[in-house]
Amino acid sequence: AAPATTEIGLLVSGFDPAKDVAVKAGGTVTFRAVTGNHMLTVNGKSLGKIDQGSVKEETFDKAGTYKVFDLFTKKSTTVVVTE
Repeated sequence: AAPATTEIGLLVSGFDPAKDVAVKAGGTVTFRAVTGNHMLTVNGKSLGKIDQGSVKEETFDKAGTYKVFDLFTKKSTTVVVTE
């Protein structure tokens, strides 16, 4: 079975869900800009700008804890990747 895709909403007020998100290694997280424009980094690596209404996918191949930071809203969340 293909690893599941998990969605995180990007809001002007922060991330939805606001709590940490867990995915299996090889899983994909879809970042959806629900309100406002966003500029994300994952452990400091830029994902580029995500305009309102668009999505950006990131695949997490290795287990670990990844900090996701939004340069526009100054909010952060964590993606925890397990084997």
